[in-house]
Amino acid sequence: MTDLKKYQELQSKTINWLRFPLIIGVLFIHNGSSNFTLEGKTIGTENHLPIFYYCSTLILQFFGHFRVPLFFFVSGFLFFLNLHEFDRHSYVNKLKGRAKTLLVPYLFWNLLTITIVIILSAIPQLSNLVNREFDFRQFLNYFWNHNGLKIGDSPFSYQFWFIRDLMVAVVFTPIIYFLLQYTKFLGLITIGVLWFFGFWFKVVGFSSVCIFFFSAGAYFGINKRNLLEDLEK
Repeated sequence: MTDLKKYQELQSKTINWLRFPLIIGVLFIHNGSSNFTLEGKTIGTENHLPIFYYCSTLILQFFGHFRVPLFFFVSGFLFFLNLHEFDRHSYVNKLKGRAKTLLVPYLFWNLLTITIVIILSAIPQLSNLVNREFDFRQFLNYFWNHNGLKIGDSPFSYQFWFIRDLMVAVVFTPIIYFLLQYTKFLGLITIGVLWFFGFWFKVVGFSSVCIFFFSAGAYFGINKRNLLEDLEK
């Protein structure tokens, strides 16, 4: 086996291996609240669930800042990795593939979450668990930007905001490809500067962190770079 094939095989195994700890990290972060409510009383996890508390705190410190950017980076890298030519046909095929892996789960879990909350709110004995009223005139907005959440511009199932932003990046891949092809590394650095200093458009779903890290991964994929070989340097 040639050195190139060894690197490619090791790179593939590394990406596959990273998926599990990153997913576990995301689960801990989204459920790592220091407090929870039981029968109307606020209970601290530090005292009542110490193992969960310290594990979630530890994972939050290690994964909190780069878990989602790394997902964006790997997604951009894999999108262009095996493309020899990025044309209309390959773009449509990629959209079809991402519709199955991103759009369908995104719609399913948001719809399921909405349905569960609606059912709970309709049952008097359980309505206090959700304490939420629905405006069905704004039903479609729940799949894109549910303003009732305090954590930001998110869909109803707020953990899926990064899937929403990733789908937007996928749609804009022709522009990203054109930019990286003709501006090379300079274009990527420009996007990075805009992200770092917060000079960005206020458009829900079009986040700078997604566009920059997805583009960074796309840069490696378009130029058929080996991540492990480059990062070793």
